Amino acid sequence: MMVRVKAYNPICDVAIIYHDNKRRALPRLEAANKGEQLNMYGYNAYTAMPTSSSGTVQEFGWWKQPGTSCLMGLSNAGGIQGMSGGPVYGKDGAIIGVLTATHPKRRQTIFVPYQNIAQWVAQEINDPQFAMRNGVSSEKDALAIASTNAPQTTAATTGASPLVKSVL
Repeated sequence: MMVRVKAYNPICDVAIIYHDNKRRALPRLEAANKGEQLNMYGYNAYTAMPTSSSGTVQEFGWWKQPGTSCLMGLSNAGGIQGMSGGPVYGKDGAIIGVLTATHPKRRQTIFVPYQNIAQWVAQEINDPQFAMRNGVSSEKDALAIASTNAPQTTAATTGASPLVKSVL
């Protein structure tokens, strides 16, 4: 099995990998929406057993500063150590993001929404057709997708890093 890292975004803590999937069908990818039901999957870091959690997308915001860091989604689904990097599925079975952090005491999870990943991948591979197929042709478009559902206030902290909502 050949796996290669094609690109890495240290701010969002997401990597794009190449894997020869032997022509297996790829999952559908869709933008996350505020209020959408979701399911998250990963592994328990303590038992190495698969685990899952369900909830809804509560809000979108910037990890540090609007436009200069990573657009994130906040969910009320619980999470535990080890789930990071797992897929976040919407109610229709499409992948809407990648889980990146949890706050078990608050029963919250933070994920990188697919619309942010699509914009970043389009930049990394410099492929206008990829961007057009995924509805993202620029950072401005990625922000427009996110702002459709983003609250217009500032607030919320999670663990060690603030999640600052953008006034878009």
